[in-house]
Amino acid sequence: MSLKSKLLTALYGGAIAFPVACADTVGPDDEEGWDVGEEDPGSMSQPTNNGNPTTGNKPDPCDLETLDELPFPGWREAFQYGEIREGTYRVCATAQAACTELDEGEIQELVTSVINGPDECRVDAWYSGDEVCGPTTMEDGRCCYAIPLTFSECVVGRPFDVDGEVRTGGLGAAEGWRDELTLEYADLPPSVRSRIAAAWAEAGEHEHASIASFSRFLLDLMALGAPRRLIEATTRAIDDEVRHAAACFGIASAYAGEPLSPGPIDIRGAAATGDARAALVAAIREGCVGETLAAALAEWQAPRAASPVVRDALRAIAEEEGAHAWLAWDFVRWLLRERPELVDVARRAFDDLAIDPQSPWAAGFDHDDLVLMEHGVLSPAVADQLRRHAFDDVVRPCAEALFAACQ
Repeated sequence: MSLKSKLLTALYGGAIAFPVACADTVGPDDEEGWDVGEEDPGSMSQPTNNGNPTTGNKPDPCDLETLDELPFPGWREAFQYGEIREGTYRVCATAQAACTELDEGEIQELVTSVINGPDECRVDAWYSGDEVCGPTTMEDGRCCYAIPLTFSECVVGRPFDVDGEVRTGGLGAAEGWRDELTLEYADLPPSVRSRIAAAWAEAGEHEHASIASFSRFLLDLMALGAPRRLIEATTRAIDDEVRHAAACFGIASAYAGEPLSPGPIDIRGAAATGDARAALVAAIREGCVGETLAAALAEWQAPRAASPVVRDALRAIAEEEGAHAWLAWDFVRWLLRERPELVDVARRAFDDLAIDPQSPWAAGFDHDDLVLMEHGVLSPAVADQLRRHAFDDVVRPCAEALFAACQ
């Protein structure tokens, strides 16, 4: 049974017939996953427009003076409110940087270093692959480029969110956080192997941080007088996340050829409050959306992994993250029955987290996408398409089922 069917069956109490499964098939031998358009494998990363998304105007994409500049304080929040869309932006290096033409890899490195930063995992900007204008030296001495950008929302398991900041411990030297694994990757270039290792390490960082998120949730459940089933499910989830983190760091270490482990997490300001409204919104954001999307993506990834070790890890993560997703939905359902005055708060929380189902990325997989999939990693383009599909196909109908039960 698909994740969608499991959640809807539980929310409706089994009294619903499903007209469709979780998804259409991607290939003749695939029974899990969504069709993201494999018929055009060379068409990934095409932007939908080159206009100025924040004003609605369509300036000359090479006139840097007329373009909005990224980043600016609160740009991720502006994206969440629909004030930023894919298009061409002014992106500037430091005044000390050499003002030279960049190749595609250097363009994305500039975008990552200047806009995304090392620690944030909510919304990231990506070079779309279209024409770049520049460099141009501005009056303040900075070297700037007109870069077509797309954006993707980053969700990895249950995020540890403190006042809107997603926290992890990064990489460190904690002991015992990696399974000892042997993987075959002799045919992979070092640069690709390094990219795969980094992706699995980042997943491990977020699985590790999920332990803190569930620990805080457990304290909130105790303060709210939650039923035993929710307490037991949360303690199981903490154990699951320990295993997920060790599996991810084990795979990352195997690809990296060196031991990788998590570092300490900053928990300042992260104390549980027992506030019903705050716990409700956090459960919707971190569980009903975050865990549900993570489970859906792992479910899609698992059968595409070539290594049995990676495939088994993804299947376990998909199954257990699905259980964590249900824990969040079950908590929200219970709390809304106990506090019906919070129903409108829950509706607004889902509305605020809604994802437009239309992806800015062109459908299709290129060769690099397929190589990464074989090793359990999704490119930003594929992950973005799947998240959007999963929100529309899984989260949205589950939310409708939830609120139907509240009427």
